[in-house]
Amino acid sequence: STNFTNSSTSMSEMLNASITPTSTNSKILIHFHVNCQIVASSNAYGRATVFRGTISGTDLGALIGGSAAGSNANFALTGTYVDSPSTTSAQQYTLAMSKASGSTSSVTTDSTTYRIVLMEVLAWVQN
Repeated sequence: STNFTNSSTSMSEMLNASITPTSTNSKILIHFHVNCQIVASSNAYGRATVFRGTISGTDLGALIGGSAAGSNANFALTGTYVDSPSTTSAQQYTLAMSKASGSTSSVTTDSTTYRIVLMEVLAWVQN
């Protein structure tokens, strides 16, 4: 695993993956996992976000974790999203991370594994 560190509230790309849907009706199931270590004087918070495209693309959703009580925090951010790109062209998805409070000095993976998994879903039922 590679260590990733961001000392900014601006998103920074961790990794990306691409998938090519076989149908315009396909959904893309996106699953990600990040182990975070936050260094802060107080209000230790980090954010992981998935984008369609690059970090300037479509924000599909963010997870924020941390602690208001402690100066440092260790936690996992795990999320699953469903996207409807409505195309058969290759789609890139980007996992990015940033600090999520002004009191946070930096957010890092501390050399732990982080990942993004993409799966095409051909049938989707929702009520």
